[in-house]
Amino acid sequence: MKNIKFNALLIILLSASYIKAQIQVYDSSVKSIQLYREGFVLSKPWIRLHTGEHLKLEFDILNDEEESLYYTFIHCDAMGQQDELEKYQYIENFTENEIEAGEPSFQVKQDYMHYTLLFPNEDVHLTKSGNYKIIVYAGDEEHPLFECPFWIVEQKVNIDAQVIACTLSGERNRKQEIRFEVTPTLVSILNPYDDVQVVIMQNGDWHSRLTGIRPKTVTGGKLNYEYDGRICMDGHNEFRQFNTKSLFTQTEKVNRIYVKHDSVQVSLFPDDTRNGLAYFKTDDLNGECYIGSQDRTEKTTESEYVSVHFSLHSAYPVQDGDVYLYGALTQWNLSEAAKMKYDFQSHRYYNSLYLKQGIYDYEYIVVDRNGNWDYSYFEGNHAETQNQYTILVYYQKPGEFYQSLIGIGSVESYEK
Repeated sequence: MKNIKFNALLIILLSASYIKAQIQVYDSSVKSIQLYREGFVLSKPWIRLHTGEHLKLEFDILNDEEESLYYTFIHCDAMGQQDELEKYQYIENFTENEIEAGEPSFQVKQDYMHYTLLFPNEDVHLTKSGNYKIIVYAGDEEHPLFECPFWIVEQKVNIDAQVIACTLSGERNRKQEIRFEVTPTLVSILNPYDDVQVVIMQNGDWHSRLTGIRPKTVTGGKLNYEYDGRICMDGHNEFRQFNTKSLFTQTEKVNRIYVKHDSVQVSLFPDDTRNGLAYFKTDDLNGECYIGSQDRTEKTTESEYVSVHFSLHSAYPVQDGDVYLYGALTQWNLSEAAKMKYDFQSHRYYNSLYLKQGIYDYEYIVVDRNGNWDYSYFEGNHAETQNQYTILVYYQKPGEFYQSLIGIGSVESYEK
């Protein structure tokens, strides 16, 4: 098994593959939200408690006028819901702070202001581990522009994990099984069956999370989670990908780049269903995106916003279900903006998203009338798919009113 110890080197090596959970956007003028570990643009939003590490938040507002923006933090439980702690119990210094002035865009067709925030900082320190949300607002906290989850960890356990083919014979071709062991190092856990909660995510997709996982056995203080066939997840397929870093060169997926009504349009080649096809290994970002232009010096303020046009061949519309674009390009959310429309004449689904230049992963998912998600309808499902699994270990000490995060571990189903 792969022993995951969190020294400084390993944190750097694994930082690009940790979780990115659901972002909520309440104002359509807010675009290109990114929250990551300082110095690692493709890393995910977690830091270690009391270590001097920082998270960096970046976002745009489609406006040429600077706004006064503020932020605060909410402590949450393992499910991302606000817990019983008051702000003074986990925030030192000021509970509300202003974001520094934004930078205006330069020589682009779509005007926008780019904002950056580094935290913790001299105005605010966070004193407890666990799940958090940062809330950004213009007027008052009750009417936010958006909110982003992040994690602060106290690494008090070692996580030894591996991914194997699902041990259930009928699922071996499409499911992957996660086995792991948690060894406390800097904490004493008296009742691990009730006081420890584990959450597992695939590729940082909040909707994919597995919860309610209890240890199979506890021996010598070690919590063993090696269930046969219980902790399994569909392998899905590698993400599709397109590249708009340059608007002067048509990359593999880009069919046409043109200007219409003073806005840049990018038409992608039509996609086909991959369900029923053999697995084909491709490199992807596990659903993430890298934002920036290769034709400009300053990617944050000189990258264009473009209308990206998607289409998907389908002989007939999905019965009793809707098709959505999905991935970091939709902030891992379902929304009307991400819903595909069907055209009976061309036998295609189609939609457009307004995105800043960059490299984007995406996939098509189907959601039925009962809210059930089907990742495989157009994408297929393979046990060979390269996936990133993140294991989060929470502990609620007897007498405490919150869940601390005492361990984060990561393991890949197959090496990239």
